[in-house]
Amino acid sequence: MSEYEDSDSEDEDEKAAREFRKTKQMAKEVFEEHIYKECPEIEMFDKTFGGKTCEEEVGREFSRAEREARSLPDGDLAYGEVEYDLVETIIQKLKDEYGLEETGGNFYDLGSGMGKPTFVAMLVHDFHKCVGLEILEGLVDVSQEFVKRWKMLCGTEEWQGRITERKKRCDIRFVHEDMRTFNWRDATVAFCNATAFGERTMRALRDQADDLQPGSFFVVFTKPLKSVKWKIINRTKMRMNQRDHVVFIMQKRQEDGSSFVSSDEEGEEGEEGDDDEDEDDDDDDDNDSDD
Repeated sequence: MSEYEDSDSEDEDEKAAREFRKTKQMAKEVFEEHIYKECPEIEMFDKTFGGKTCEEEVGREFSRAEREARSLPDGDLAYGEVEYDLVETIIQKLKDEYGLEETGGNFYDLGSGMGKPTFVAMLVHDFHKCVGLEILEGLVDVSQEFVKRWKMLCGTEEWQGRITERKKRCDIRFVHEDMRTFNWRDATVAFCNATAFGERTMRALRDQADDLQPGSFFVVFTKPLKSVKWKIINRTKMRMNQRDHVVFIMQKRQEDGSSFVSSDEEGEEGEEGDDDEDEDDDDDDDNDSDD
């Protein structure tokens, strides 16, 4: 191949690279102009969690490193994230179809990982309090850094007129605690990716959930609560981490055992779990899972 042909080839490669960068920039501008304008919550989320520090692999590495350092079993601690769209869709469904109040209430993410679902909940609904419970200290530290970033954004001139006072007043925090023993009985909405949870953890969650106020919601991936005090009012298959997961929306029954949904909307009964069932099979179910 001649020197001229080499030069032509490099020119073509450089031209293609320029075109790619130009197209990528145009796509970014279109996204920001239209998506951010239509849904500023997504922009707020992206600004808070932007950059390499919040990618799922970072959370997965934090989780792995601490589990190894503390000799913790994988079990309930297997790391996985729930995407923005899934959390937003679920909360919108609670508001539109099942009577979640427009403002107020408390959101708890049980096994909060780096805290993304907790932030989504704050952005798409005016909760009074949004709390993430996480047993791995490293992930809690990361989540708290994002809270600092969020509060910094709230104070910038660019966002002064775009963030509502309710959102600024929302008590968003992340707590280094075991969700099985920490008191979250004031939850209006409890959110839990239980895909990796064992029976012992599910029983502990059920015992606390049974003390929630009638009408409260428990949103859980893969494994519903086994309790006659709860009603499965919606079951949906959703795509997460390139796999399909069943998401159960459950609602606490009224004191007389009746459901808040009309008879033609009613889902399945929660089943009372046997406290002795599988007791010997889940001795390693020691800890929380991460969102």
